[in-house]
Amino acid sequence: MPEEDLVRLYLWSRDKQGEPQAVVSHDTALALYGLSDLRPSRYHLSVPPSFRKTPPPGVVLHKARLEPSEVDWCGSYRITVPLRTLLDAAQSGVSPEHIVEATRQALERGLVRRQVLKQAIQGLSEAQQLGFRVALEEA
Repeated sequence: MPEEDLVRLYLWSRDKQGEPQAVVSHDTALALYGLSDLRPSRYHLSVPPSFRKTPPPGVVLHKARLEPSEVDWCGSYRITVPLRTLLDAAQSGVSPEHIVEATRQALERGLVRRQVLKQAIQGLSEAQQLGFRVALEEA
């Protein structure tokens, strides 16, 4: 994933005041963190629900209200933090097998804490929790 593409998309997402709105998320963030062997064919970005621009080809927009604690900087663009990335991936249909591997790696690398993860998945459906539960049992 070329960084210049992500910077370009970040700048493309500017609102009328010139403030970039996009945050790299979902499958793209998983790949950037090295938490998955998924190689997304499209860029995934989270934008505020009020965002109205039509995405360029190869870009998937996810409407979401992100808290400041759910976003970090990665060079010249913003990215969802690992915990939010994992939750978004599970909710967007990434396979439980990929969620297991991504969660296992995030726990091993200290990117996510067990207790915080256990609490965060409580709001997910049983199917969305599956990969997390398997990873937590194995870790």
